[in-house]
Amino acid sequence: MPLPAIPLGRPGAKKLLFYAESPVKLAIFKPLLRELAQDDRIELYFAGKLQGNVGSKGMADLLGLEGVRPIRRGWSAMHRFDLLVTADYEIWAPYENPLLPASRVPKLQLFHGASVRNGAVAPKMKRFQHWFVIGPYMERALVGNGYVRSDDPGLHRVGMPKTDRLLDGSLDRAAIARELRLDPARKTVMLAPTWMKPSPLDEYGDALLDGLARGGWNLLIKLHDKFFDPRFNVTDWNAKLAPHEARENVRVVRNYDAVPAMFASDLLISDVSSIANEFALLDRPLVYLRVPDEEKLRGRYRHMDLDTWGQRAGESAGNAAECVAAVERSLAHPDMRAETRRALAQDIFFHPGKATAAGAEALLRILGLSAR
Repeated sequence: MPLPAIPLGRPGAKKLLFYAESPVKLAIFKPLLRELAQDDRIELYFAGKLQGNVGSKGMADLLGLEGVRPIRRGWSAMHRFDLLVTADYEIWAPYENPLLPASRVPKLQLFHGASVRNGAVAPKMKRFQHWFVIGPYMERALVGNGYVRSDDPGLHRVGMPKTDRLLDGSLDRAAIARELRLDPARKTVMLAPTWMKPSPLDEYGDALLDGLARGGWNLLIKLHDKFFDPRFNVTDWNAKLAPHEARENVRVVRNYDAVPAMFASDLLISDVSSIANEFALLDRPLVYLRVPDEEKLRGRYRHMDLDTWGQRAGESAGNAAECVAAVERSLAHPDMRAETRRALAQDIFFHPGKATAAGAEALLRILGLSAR
């Protein structure tokens, strides 16, 4: 027999539960939390678990969430919220346990990335009732593969709220550069590969880090948070990065929110990460690291697409020397492939710079609340 829901919060208030299992995914919905926190008709709750040992409050403190109430993950499954919002593609098992109240809560997928790996294009998307689709490209993939209907009222064309600050004028590039202690006389290059096996960093990471650190630019190194999770790595990446971080022109970005560092950069180096598509919104040069074992990666990501946009918006490199040379050429000629970058950004993202407002409006509609 299903357990009854335990009352929570103010009677009559709409109750939203945001859930995340990594700070990167938590950062996805932080702009929406900030927007919704102003509405006294809504109560915001957060639950999560980081690396198996940091609970909801610790994660909320990590990113400075305001206007949201952390709630223990197990306890959250005992309540009947009006909506569960997550950017995780897997739903935590108790939220689908038919004996628990949380299983009867409608679920919204925010999507934590717009990578050409298309990890979100999968049957598991059918377990959600609402989707904040990032852009036309993602919509075509989800609909074309039968995971979402084109006429489903739960399909909301929102965009990616996290990227709004790249375009809305809220960031001060000079202030970010000062905070990162960047030399203003140098261009700034950001290395931001995703976590995958095999990775370009596994193949030639030492040579790549050394070659880039010796370049005549500021170097920002922003690795995916999984690189620092011992459950997924035998390499101690903190120790590996330490000698490079000692150089005067190198900074390791440990902020889980990569947007300020992206905004301060003149060029981004990545692989098949969503961050490459996000950086294209700035219309600045990209350099791609080619996938070491494409067939193996295709085996893991059924709908990986290196043909439509793939790595077309910038030069690609298969080793450290090629990457350094591509960076030098791209900084000298920043307009190379600019037309492709702009077309990519237009296809990947709905509402560039205004996705938070679009998402907040959609959430109010889902909750049956009028706009204010």
